[in-house]
Amino acid sequence: MEWKNSTHAMALRDIQFQSELTKEDSPKWLCLNCHIPVQNLRESVITHLSDNDIFAPIKTANPNYDPELQQEGVTCISCHVRSDKKTAKSAIIGPNG
Repeated sequence: MEWKNSTHAMALRDIQFQSELTKEDSPKWLCLNCHIPVQNLRESVITHLSDNDIFAPIKTANPNYDPELQQEGVTCISCHVRSDKKTAKSAIIGPNG
């Protein structure tokens, strides 16, 4: 599978990215929006910011968190699956969309 060897697959595990996360001035949760964009891959969900400070996110536990999937980074579903909460309908988008 092409994805396994891609930069998308390594988005969370990349050595430089992990190094950036250890920096004190890193707004980690903002970085994770792109490096693990699928919400089920996150242990917590940011609900809002304390005093609108990006370094003070308010988190809640994510009931849908799947630790086995977390290391997968940017998965196929990040780009190729869309879900409508209102209608509970999903669409799989083909390889070019």
